[in-house]
Amino acid sequence: MSTRTLEGWADGLRAAEAAYDIDEAVRLLVEDNDLLADNYKAMATHVLEAVVPAWVTTTVADAAALAIVPAVDSLLSVATAETWRHVQSLFLALYDIVSRRQLQAQSHDMALRLLQRFLDDDGLYRLQSEMMMMTPKATSVADESLVAKLCALPAIVCNLDWPQTQRGFLPSTFFPRLVLAFVRHRGAVSSGHLGALLVPKLVRLGHAKCVASVWLANCTSPSEHYIWLNMLPPSAYEGLFSETVKFATNDTSMPVDWATLLPTSIVEQSVFQHVLSHKLLLHAKTALPFAAIDAAVRVLSGPTTPAIHYDDAAQSPLVQVLDKLIQAWAFGCATDADVDGSAAMFIELGLDHLSTRYVDARAVVETRRWIGPLSMGIRERMGHSLQGTRQWGMVVAIALSKVLTPETPLTFEDEDLPRHGTAPATTTPLEPLVASALKKPSRVDPDAIVDSDDDDAAESTEGDVNDAASDISLEPYELSDDEDEAVDATPPMVYLLDVLEGLQQDGDRDRAELALRSLPALIHRRPYDLHDLAVTLCRAVTRLDDTFQTPHFDALRKASLRGLVLEAPAQALPTLAAQVFDSEKLFQVKLDILSTLALAAPNVRVDKANTLSLFFYPLLLPLQTQLANAASSMHSLDHVLMAHVFQTLAAVLETSGQHGPRTIAMATAFLELIWSQRTHELPSVRRQVLFGLSRVLLVLPGFAWSEQVARLGLQTSLVPYLDQLRQWDPDHGCRSAAGLLLTTVDTGAFLQEQ
Repeated sequence: MSTRTLEGWADGLRAAEAAYDIDEAVRLLVEDNDLLADNYKAMATHVLEAVVPAWVTTTVADAAALAIVPAVDSLLSVATAETWRHVQSLFLALYDIVSRRQLQAQSHDMALRLLQRFLDDDGLYRLQSEMMMMTPKATSVADESLVAKLCALPAIVCNLDWPQTQRGFLPSTFFPRLVLAFVRHRGAVSSGHLGALLVPKLVRLGHAKCVASVWLANCTSPSEHYIWLNMLPPSAYEGLFSETVKFATNDTSMPVDWATLLPTSIVEQSVFQHVLSHKLLLHAKTALPFAAIDAAVRVLSGPTTPAIHYDDAAQSPLVQVLDKLIQAWAFGCATDADVDGSAAMFIELGLDHLSTRYVDARAVVETRRWIGPLSMGIRERMGHSLQGTRQWGMVVAIALSKVLTPETPLTFEDEDLPRHGTAPATTTPLEPLVASALKKPSRVDPDAIVDSDDDDAAESTEGDVNDAASDISLEPYELSDDEDEAVDATPPMVYLLDVLEGLQQDGDRDRAELALRSLPALIHRRPYDLHDLAVTLCRAVTRLDDTFQTPHFDALRKASLRGLVLEAPAQALPTLAAQVFDSEKLFQVKLDILSTLALAAPNVRVDKANTLSLFFYPLLLPLQTQLANAASSMHSLDHVLMAHVFQTLAAVLETSGQHGPRTIAMATAFLELIWSQRTHELPSVRRQVLFGLSRVLLVLPGFAWSEQVARLGLQTSLVPYLDQLRQWDPDHGCRSAAGLLLTTVDTGAFLQEQ
């Protein structure tokens, strides 16, 4: 039988198997074979799918003594694949076998074992070397697919083998190794093409910190990385460089020349400058530390040069970013106070660098017309209610004075200024000065006695009061009940600090009610200190009870919570979710919170779809922990609460839609949780399990649903479970819901793997 063709070689292996001739099978695997030049992937796939299950009847570890195992190791080794320039084919064959769940266990285990050997034998580096030898235009689509599979490998292996996943496939181990293999090619001409595919993919997957750390650790000569940095798409700038500057600490273990870290072509890009000024400073999610801001300034200023005269036509990157920042900073503190402080710190350091870079730094400020905007921003912050914001106004004022009048700059007391390297006291509001001052009444109290003009009247007794004088002094008014009119005429509060103080006045009915009525409209105006006070406001609103029987109390409280959730989600949502699982909170308050979250989720702005994950996970994760640790000891009300939490999670999941950025992850976690409670004794919980299942079917794409069907074994259990509920469940709602779901899943289309 000829083995010079692929079919003949496969027939020879089958004949050896039929004759139980292991020596012949080993010979066919280890002999020099020219077929490997053109058919390496097909041969590797055949060995894993047919040869390994035929000869390895126990586990791969127990069969290591068989001669067939070393033969397979030799054929599917990195060295053999590199000899025939088929490292990509080897990886793709192993990846395909590992990701196909319907194959026999021996095939899967052998492929996983060979993948581990692939990693240990520096296969990632050799794989990337082979990719760089190809012509970029001819391999663009293939390279994109290969990079996607490389990045998906840890998730696939972990999903299949958890908790026995080998350390090499854990994301914390695999991705640094992948990035290091790429960085070792930094001098290659073709590294730019691979970097343009790999780095943005890793950034989108949330591994920007890994890329930044490996890059900076191998950055003794920054210019070596310019090839792939110049090829990066602008979409990767924010994720990568926000993590990169955070490594700018005083730790000398990672020395970095920030002035030459990036090529000039990137620093001069308007997209990069916009990311730095707006995404990382003005509208950042968290404030950057001092060292990171200093590093950003050094990146923009470039290498140190002798001081020169300023030329506005030169378009210095540092001047361009400062101009954008100053123009936006002039209009007051509209974001988190710490984030606003980061912008002020950048302005301070930027002006200081201008003083050392130009002999006429004042000409820069005057040419760019920065004095007016800076003065406006300083004035806004110096009159701010938060001490930290006032401090940053002082810092910028000093920096500006050093440029305008370097001989006599402004000075403040040291204790009034923030310390560099530490977070200023921006999040602790000061008590208003007017709180301790006497306030004049805004209108005359109709029930108060008006004193006579006679100075001696105060010394007279009640019996000596002149009736005529009393009639003249007191103006008549209608004796009807004008309490509601007086309440409506009271002007609403305009400051969140006043509202917060009013909500905490348990003994002052008028002030508490006025604060509660003023809060929804005030939140809608998005005051500057909303994010700083959101957590405290949430706690104050949820602790309120209707002691005074306030009109529309429940509606006002829910409107306030809804406004906080929509306008300050990062602060309000975790706080409210924690109160849902707080054993000290009233049960009705927990239900009100869940109702508010369910009603607020559909109103999340389209451009902030990721906010829905803040609605979802703070409720899901504590419930998962509670069920895993103390399900048997839960109080009966906790089970009822669980049903309401399921309903809220289902509503949030439905709002995320089929194309939401987090829909698949949210639906997968939710399906696993509700499926574990499908036999709960409470009808309300079972109803919400069925409702949640319908929402998962609504939003989960077909391929993701097929994966969950296989993972949870729903092919054989879902339809019988629904049919049993439809026929025998004592609750009418469960029977009806199960019947409706059966009409969807009983067709079989939803239970077939794609």
